[in-house]
Amino acid sequence: MPLRACVFQDFKSTGDGLQKDSLVVIDTLKELGYEVHLCSLRSPNMEGARRNFGKELKVSSVTIPRFIFHSNRLNLIRSAIVHVEPRVDADVFVNMMAHWFPMLKPHSPRKQVLYVGALPKVPVPMNGYDNRIGYLEKSFRRALNSLITRKLQKLLEEATVVTASKYLKNVLSEVWKVDATVLYPPVDFDAYQSTMKDIEQKDLNSIALAGRFTGCKNFEMGISVAEKIDDSEIRIIAARDNEPYFESIKAQISRSPASNRIRLHLD
Repeated sequence: MPLRACVFQDFKSTGDGLQKDSLVVIDTLKELGYEVHLCSLRSPNMEGARRNFGKELKVSSVTIPRFIFHSNRLNLIRSAIVHVEPRVDADVFVNMMAHWFPMLKPHSPRKQVLYVGALPKVPVPMNGYDNRIGYLEKSFRRALNSLITRKLQKLLEEATVVTASKYLKNVLSEVWKVDATVLYPPVDFDAYQSTMKDIEQKDLNSIALAGRFTGCKNFEMGISVAEKIDDSEIRIIAARDNEPYFESIKAQISRSPASNRIRLHLD
């Protein structure tokens, strides 16, 4: 009888980068011999998620009904997490919403609850868990970080990277070993010229706008830099956020003269 795992998530669309993280965890569980159930507040569109992730996964889905007496969505998710544990017969329960509820205690003491979280940068304390669960946590982290590294490292190395804050410049330098130019309104003309010179010297055909460069004035200014490169491919690394925010990014892209050259990535 294989071990069973229940993965809980609540993401609005399969275009959300967090959906891919769930699939990485599911894939890791399956490789470790677990039978996986995916639980959500809504029926997930797994076909779209599979297409985004590029793998064919056969996953059983259990839809947790909405609790209409809750008006607050976070309370709704909290209730779902508490109620799903005794409902689903599983050896381990993986909460992909741990970046919202990292300290939520299991409803049933006999359940092993692993708070992975959809954001790999958030540390998850494993005190009190047995070695098997600790090994699972390490496997998930390794897989998630590997996915993000493969997706972004090559992109950042091959592009001129601009970002909207010194904080993000430092993150890019420390984590990715990539030097970025900071540009934000009011535009620093010297930094702007330096960016264009860097693009010309490297003879690159892409520019990456990292972090929240996708918002409002920062987005428009970043695109104006990218449009200076003839026939270039513009890559935007968008911060993970909610669906309306993601839609607003796509709307801004559609209005750009360079819209046919823009590719959008979720970090």
